[in-house]
This record gives sequence, C-alpha cells and structure tokens, in this order.
Amino acid sequence: MKGGLLVKKTIPLWFFVLILVTSMLLTVLVTFLVTHAEVSARYQNMTTAEPIVSAPASTLFDVPRVEGVLNRLQSSWVHPIEGDLTDFLIERLMIGTGDVYSNYMNAEEYAEYNESYFGNFVGIGVSVQWDSEAREIRIVNVFPDSPADEVGFCPGDAIVAVEGDRLSFAPTDTDMLDRVGDLIRGEEVTFVNVTVRRGEEEITYRTERRAVTTPTVYTDTFEHGGVKATYVMITGFDYTTPLAFKQAVDDAEANGSEMILFDLRNNPGGLLSVVSTMLTYLVEDDALLCTTEYQKSESEVRAGGYVKEDGLSTPTLTVSENGAISYNQAYADHTLTMPCAVLINGSSASAAELFTSVLRDYKVATLVGENSFGKGCMQVTYTIAGGYALKLTVAYYTPPCGVNYDKMTAGPVGIAPDVEVIFSEEEKKQNLYAIDHRVDRQFVAAFNTLTKGEALPIPETETESQ
Repeated sequence: MKGGLLVKKTIPLWFFVLILVTSMLLTVLVTFLVTHAEVSARYQNMTTAEPIVSAPASTLFDVPRVEGVLNRLQSSWVHPIEGDLTDFLIERLMIGTGDVYSNYMNAEEYAEYNESYFGNFVGIGVSVQWDSEAREIRIVNVFPDSPADEVGFCPGDAIVAVEGDRLSFAPTDTDMLDRVGDLIRGEEVTFVNVTVRRGEEEITYRTERRAVTTPTVYTDTFEHGGVKATYVMITGFDYTTPLAFKQAVDDAEANGSEMILFDLRNNPGGLLSVVSTMLTYLVEDDALLCTTEYQKSESEVRAGGYVKEDGLSTPTLTVSENGAISYNQAYADHTLTMPCAVLINGSSASAAELFTSVLRDYKVATLVGENSFGKGCMQVTYTIAGGYALKLTVAYYTPPCGVNYDKMTAGPVGIAPDVEVIFSEEEKKQNLYAIDHRVDRQFVAAFNTLTKGEALPIPETETESQ
C-alpha cells in the first residue's frame, strides 16, 4: 500500500547526481552493506549475517575526481549546500538504476514498510499501482469501511494531486509509489485532500487518515441451481494471509461446496514465503513452485520448503493467531481436490501471478478474466546500520512451466487466462469488495466453467444494453 509524491522545488543537483551518485554512493552502499549485511528477506523470508563480498570502492570509480567535484560544488556553487546529502544521493542512485521495484528507505519509511506486512498502517485505505503506459498512479483497491470507502474513492481512479499540488513524474523516476504514499500517509486523525481523475472528471476528496487494518482474505458462499460455491478473494500476501486462507479452504471443504473460486484481481502480490506456504496447502508436497535465477546462481522453491543450492531445505512460513512467525510443516500433507478457478486481471501481479501460474501448471485451476500484469522478479530488503533499508531486485522467478512472464524478459508478458472475459471501462470501476456476483461477468464465467448444474445468466455490459 504505497502511494504519494512530494511535489517540491528541486535545485539543479540532478545534473550532478547523475555524475556523482553512481560513484559516490557505491562507496556509501559498499561501506554500509559490507559492515552490516543482515538480510531481512521480504520475499524469501530468510536472514543472513554473511558480509557481501564487493570490489574495493577504488576499483569502481575515480575517488579523487569525485572528491574534487564535491569540494568544488561545496565551495563555489551559487546554491549553498546544507545538511547531509546521503539520503538524497542514495535515493537518486536508486532512481538511476531504472528499476521501479528497487528503492532506498529511511528509518521511518522502513518501519512503515514492515507494518504494512502485518496488515496495519495509518492511511486512507487504498492500494495503488503504477500505470507505466499512462505514467500515473491508479487506485486498484478501496478497502471496506475505510476512510476512502466512506468518501467515495473507486478502483480505477487516477491520483492526480495531493493537497492541491499536481503530481508529475520524470521519465527517470522509479519511486513514484513511495513518494505518493509519503504524501497521503500521516498522523492519525488528520485529513488529506486527494484529487483523482475519473473519466474526464476530477474530484477532490477530503479524507481522514486513520489506523487501517487490511484483511487480505475475504470469503463468501454462493449458490445457484443447487450448486454451492465458495468464493475467496485474496488481496495480498502478507504475514496475516496464510491462516485466513487455510481457514477459507477448510471451510469450503466442510460446507458442501462443489467448487472454490479464488479471486486475485487487483492483487499486487507480496511475500514469496507466504504464497509458497499457501501453495503448499494446495499442491503435492515437494512440487516445484518456482525456480529463482539470481545474478550468479539458481535455486528452487518447492512445496514444503526452500530447496537451496546445497540441498538443504528450509520449511515454509506459518503465522500463529497472535502474529508470531514460526516455521513448521503445518501446511503440508494436504492437496486441493475440489474443482477451482482463479480470477485475474491486469492488476494481478507478482506473488499473485505465481499463485496463478502454479495452479495452472499443475492443472489444479482454470484461469478466468484478463491477462495479468507481468512481474516475475523478486526483491530482498537489506537492513542498513541506523535503521535504514535497501530493497533490491535480486532474482527472476520462473514458474513450473519454465516460462517467465516478467515484462523485462523475452517471454510473453503476464499470464493469459484460459477463459478470457474483458471488462468494459465502466466495469473496471466496480468495487470488487461490494459487487453482486451475478452482475460480475468474470465471476459468472468462472462459475459456469466449473458448474455441473444450471448456468448463471450472463449479465449484459452497459454497452450491450444500450
């Protein structure tokens, strides 16, 4: 749940940053990472204290030349330089990588980042995604009973301004979501004015910031023609997700349901350890979930644990009711035998795509909806002395079929559904948390694909009914 952009006057240090950052910050980062290389593995959920072996800073760039430029900048530039430029320079170095998934976090940002993986944060109650084609921030989920839900935000809204300041992004920017999030988040029981574009109209909502708890699993039962279905919406993969997911599957198996429909539409992803745990509950033990391709090595993730290069297995993640994290085999020794479908769309990304592709590759589920987003890479967060952190893309992960779907690879982008049902622009604005299943064409298609009874009537789109 990121989002926010700080619109402020920037002095022409950008020009120097392109020269200095690539050099100076390699020194800073090498120093930090070598002396404090604890890995807080957000997507692998592993920790290591082994130092990172890097080339000496003097072999990466010309130290005297960099120092000369910095000294001249400080002594002669018409704009005085005040304060510590470290954060600024590191942030610009990360922007210079061109990787929208990698970023640097100061201590406050890192604390908020960690809280988000336990489903808690102070904000307005939306999740957002970067639209690379339109180059804008779009709302993909509005959480039920949140401040955003109360005032009227809708999925598909494009955030165009915060507190009256128009948002704009340079072609080299990669930290758009973090910057927008910094603006929108704030102290509890304060207000923020957020302007969105909906179609041709711009609307400004004065919205309260509140402590928001975001359950990532919503369940419902649906009956038609004597056939009962369990509907499970998964909105993300954080530490709270596995328990709720397991309970949903258990309930479906116990309540007489003949099918289960997993809804991963607008799911931006989450932790690899979490999605691996959930998949362990659905597929055969030791089934290959993905192959991770690092800079210099490969490893496999299998149901029941991580299989590392040395052959040692680290069991999957389990989270107790009080939020404590432990490792055991509680999700093994179970497979899903009930017919199921997975609903996806263009905002189903990352871990959501891995969940989808594994169930497709093992013929556990039928995919219904629209082509997914196309993110098949993973990030690891490295903690840095002083409470700082660096999130880096460290590997591509390839599903069991052997074809990566990431936008930066040579293969097809995203995952294609087995049954394609494309929403109209009006349908895309519907809040999936509140929509009636009978008017949700993608849900209807999924139900009709699996049912052995009477098919649901196919709802008309607005265009068809005119």
